[in-house]
Amino acid sequence: MDEEIKDVCKGVVGRFDGTESAKRQKDIYRQVLSKLSADGFVMEELPRDTLRRYIAHVVKPLGRTTRAHKTNKLRTTASYSSFATVGVGQVVAIDVTRADNFCFDPFTGAAVSVEVMTAIDLASRVIVGTRVFPRSPTGFEAGLLLVDILRPYSLAVDPARVDDWRWAGVPEHIGLFPHALAEAERIDGLAGRPLVGEHGIPGVLPDAIRADRGSIFTGTHFRALCRQFGINLLLSRGAHPTDNAVMERFWETLQACFQAAPGYKGHNVSERGSKVGRITLDKAGQPVFHGGAPALTPRELERHIREWIATTYHRSPHSSLVLADKSITAEDARMRLTPLDVYDSLMAAQGRIHVLQRADLVYDAMPIRWGQIGANGVEFDDLYYDCRELDEFRNVRDWTFRSPDQTGHTGDQRARAGAKAAPFYYDPRDVSAYWLRHPDTDRIIRVPWRREHELRAPMTGVTLRHAKGLMKKRGAYRDLSRDSIEEEVLTTLNTADGYDRLRGDPDLADWHGNMLTAAAMRSGQSKHDHGEAASAAGGRTPSTGGAPRPRSRPAPPAKTTRAPWETDAADWSNLEEQE
Repeated sequence: MDEEIKDVCKGVVGRFDGTESAKRQKDIYRQVLSKLSADGFVMEELPRDTLRRYIAHVVKPLGRTTRAHKTNKLRTTASYSSFATVGVGQVVAIDVTRADNFCFDPFTGAAVSVEVMTAIDLASRVIVGTRVFPRSPTGFEAGLLLVDILRPYSLAVDPARVDDWRWAGVPEHIGLFPHALAEAERIDGLAGRPLVGEHGIPGVLPDAIRADRGSIFTGTHFRALCRQFGINLLLSRGAHPTDNAVMERFWETLQACFQAAPGYKGHNVSERGSKVGRITLDKAGQPVFHGGAPALTPRELERHIREWIATTYHRSPHSSLVLADKSITAEDARMRLTPLDVYDSLMAAQGRIHVLQRADLVYDAMPIRWGQIGANGVEFDDLYYDCRELDEFRNVRDWTFRSPDQTGHTGDQRARAGAKAAPFYYDPRDVSAYWLRHPDTDRIIRVPWRREHELRAPMTGVTLRHAKGLMKKRGAYRDLSRDSIEEEVLTTLNTADGYDRLRGDPDLADWHGNMLTAAAMRSGQSKHDHGEAASAAGGRTPSTGGAPRPRSRPAPPAKTTRAPWETDAADWSNLEEQE
């Protein structure tokens, strides 16, 4: 049969890849005839019987159903070889899931859902990083978990308290959950590892990371971080969750942790109680869920998960970690091991692994924005950021912070590209400050917005963009001075009237609830991460660089209704604490 006729048959059959419904061979035959006629073939001269047999030959490997078509199409993206993960840190799996607990949002006073992102070392099944994020995590936040993978942590336990995971600096103290110590002591297989003491959370520099094809992992930011640290990104096939089976199984194991925490809402909607998520105040004025259980904030849920990982999961026998030994009795021939047992044995064989030991590693996960430092500081998004520690950089020589070749311009374009520009770290979770690395000492300088001390609400990249968007809708934005723009931003974010404008904007109908909650969570996480990095580097809180202090604290703007964020006023640092 003519090769051109074969190509037409393959083209028609090739469309059945799971995106189109399966058809009978008679229908496919009619489509092939129609296509051949349109291409100029003479119908009377076609070998009809041979054509039918060839179509049957091409269709048979696809399978009979649409699902079979999709499976065979996806199979073409799979690898044909594999290797066993025999070393610690060789491959780390990452995934994200919705937490099965409601959390109390102190910013809005409502119950909210959050998501948990976790990283697990495939060789030892040790958890090397976990974070709780608002819905839905971004590629930037996935990069923060990657930084956690690279940094070793520890958790201290004594009979009265459990500290949060810490890399260095002062530990953050939290109270034990009721009966957590007694319950952990009763778990089989823990006699050889005392619960009271220091629990190590390994840090690894993985050769590869296994993740699904979610946009947070396939995006530019996460891929750039993987290239920066020399990590290969192994993506699962589409619609194949079994490619990351270890993480999928871990989510089922994590159910024990979720069910032990207040606010458990069930694994799915069919398991949810009618009063789950209702929050009231007890006699002491503290928020509690229905039934009297204390309502956990997202940060407290994260610490609960980390406590469970270190004191329970890492120290419990794992069904997939077995040691087969024919020299012992049959009943003990397959001894189950804990993740820490496997980690210790693999480390004994490997000797040691390479990890990154820098206090300010978190800044490697942040994008850089270039700005020129002038008399009024540095300007980003029509806002001025300034501090005393910028004084030595206000009149630097050209190309102090980078080479002219880095701009990608030549000739006069180099001057317009910013010969005096300096690189500032940008954290989209909190744009009330930028960070500059000192070119000589490598010390991180915090450069706050000059009106940061007046903020009473979180100013993330999202909230700032929406606040300025309202100003542009009202018109004459370009005619406003910088002072007027900053005053409008404060009015929109701080006052109830400004909040009502955001809520009443039809374009932001779904923004004021979830986004405002997410903004508060992200802003708090940002302050925690930067504070931890500063404490690890020098044992002190981040310096504002000697920002000028007003003579008196500005009075809050007058308003007739309470703004939702007033329920969480105690969580926001005041000016004295910042300095």
